[in-house]
Amino acid sequence: MLSLTLLAALVLLPGDLQAAQEERSQEAAHEETEGEADGDSSAWGATFLIRVGAGYNIGIGDRYSFSPSIAFDFIGREQALVYGADFSIKF
Repeated sequence: MLSLTLLAALVLLPGDLQAAQEERSQEAAHEETEGEADGDSSAWGATFLIRVGAGYNIGIGDRYSFSPSIAFDFIGREQALVYGADFSIKF
C-alpha cells in the first residue's frame, strides 16, 4: 500500500538555525559598540517546517510489515532529505 505525506508544522529547534545566527550576529555587532557581547548559544527558536514524503507498506504474513519511506523537509531556507524504514509487528 502506497502512502503519501504532506505535513506543515511549527517546530522548536536549537538556536543554530541560520535565522537565529543572523539575529545573534546583528545583536552582537550592536552590543560590541556598547560593550561586551553576551555570546549565549543555547537559545531555541520556532520555525515553520513543511515535509513532503512517500512510503510503501509491504505486508509480511498476517503479523509483520516493512515500510521504506522517503521525505523532503523544507525548513526556512534549508532543505533536507529524510529516508528510512519501519518494521512493524501486530499484537
